[in-house]
Amino acid sequence: MTRPGLSRTGTVVAMAATVPALFLSVWASPWLATANMAAVLGLGLASLAWSSTGSVLDTTVVDASLRALLAVVRGLAGIGSLASTLARRRSRRGAAGSGRRTGLALLLALPLLAVLVALLASADAVFGSLLLPDVDVRAELGHVILAVVLAGVLAMAGLAVGGDSADGDREGSFGATDIAVVLGLAAAVLGLFVVSQGVALTGAGQRLVADAGLTPAEYARSGFFQLCWAAVVVVGYLALARRLAAPGIMQRPLVRGLAATVPLLAVGLVAVSLRRMALYDQAFGLTMLRLSVVVAATWIGLVLLLVSARNLGVAPDRDWLPGVAVMAGLVLLLGANLVNPEAIVVRHNVARASQGATFDAVYLVGLSPDAVPTLAQAIADAGPIVREGLDRELGCPPPRTGVAALNLSVRRAARVLAPRCS
Repeated sequence: MTRPGLSRTGTVVAMAATVPALFLSVWASPWLATANMAAVLGLGLASLAWSSTGSVLDTTVVDASLRALLAVVRGLAGIGSLASTLARRRSRRGAAGSGRRTGLALLLALPLLAVLVALLASADAVFGSLLLPDVDVRAELGHVILAVVLAGVLAMAGLAVGGDSADGDREGSFGATDIAVVLGLAAAVLGLFVVSQGVALTGAGQRLVADAGLTPAEYARSGFFQLCWAAVVVVGYLALARRLAAPGIMQRPLVRGLAATVPLLAVGLVAVSLRRMALYDQAFGLTMLRLSVVVAATWIGLVLLLVSARNLGVAPDRDWLPGVAVMAGLVLLLGANLVNPEAIVVRHNVARASQGATFDAVYLVGLSPDAVPTLAQAIADAGPIVREGLDRELGCPPPRTGVAALNLSVRRAARVLAPRCS
């Protein structure tokens, strides 16, 4: 009996995994190395998931069978399955049963909605003041978020124990009113956040900022990470709503409109977070962490736009969203590999210093060998403050041996430093 070979999709994905694998020998940056290794592992698992049949442009998250995420996916599927079972028991109880279904849908969605509200309140003092005018939400916020997240993870883990990949084919049983209420609450919260950004520009907003103990500059630069996490929570919230909906409900005009509006409003969170990171960079400069989270936030924004397009009805007969979202992330990773992010950080901070901004030479010389050629160029071309700072801090690292010595970036850095360290 002849065993079937790898499918065309599996072959293409497996070949794609060689691209980030090759870049592991090109760059030495730990940020790029981590991202490239994750891409290699993810694409390797994906090639196994599509080894027989299927397409990356027509698959659900469960169908992809990425084992590292399977427990979470099973947990979400288990929540949807549990909700469907409870809703079916009440489906014959008339108007009272309908009200109970709506209440159940809210009960299942409220934990994620609570996390979203908590993140937005901690990210933006004006939003927090509009939502909770006389309550300081910062003191116990971390404990509340941690408790809600851990409770959700434990619940999903428990529901995932008895699940299997076939659970992803089950449909929910909540009606249009139930799902519209769930989506409408998210839209209201995000809409209030948009309003808070307008209020922040007024005198009343400035007083709210002062009452929160922040200067205008601190307010403008705060909340970046919370806003990014809030955008991620919105994606999970939409996935849960879609999971709870009965067949055909997501195509109803009201539900479709709300399902497309919520991710579009969430794109505003990404835009505000990127603006705040730009202001933070103006004050303190660019680091690899800040650059990496900007790229991650950009990807989240793209995913939200894709979710909105899918919910509007783009290619409704195919489950193209997960595959296209992963492809967008891989394109961003490929772009990062092509431009050398550490060189961008060095050039950006050197340019800031030439305009009189503060300059952290110690951080720049502490980057990986990827930055060495650009640092050497800055020592040769930059002004005296930058040149003296870099020249004083740039040392001679010990020579790499073994496999590390084969890295192209390491060898290039050694050649650049050879005259200095001979």
